[in-house]
Amino acid sequence: MRVHDGFRSGDAGYSPDRVDALVWALTELLVEPMKNDAFYKLTRQRVEEMRQQQTAPEPPKPVYARGSVEWSRQQAEAEETNR
Repeated sequence: MRVHDGFRSGDAGYSPDRVDALVWALTELLVEPMKNDAFYKLTRQRVEEMRQQQTAPEPPKPVYARGSVEWSRQQAEAEETNR
């Protein structure tokens, strides 16, 4: 019985080396190149460019409760800009 990093293959019934080999084999056999891969990459690149060109939206203006200190300050600032 072989011990590998505290793993006893006899107790588990399988070997981590065999599991690793199985995962590698399945990956090689089942993962196929996607059809139209170039079109997918081009579209993805264009979408990323569009996202970078977009400007960030302005944050919404806060709405204060009538009569609060913040509301009074906002009203005073609005009166000053209207003068």
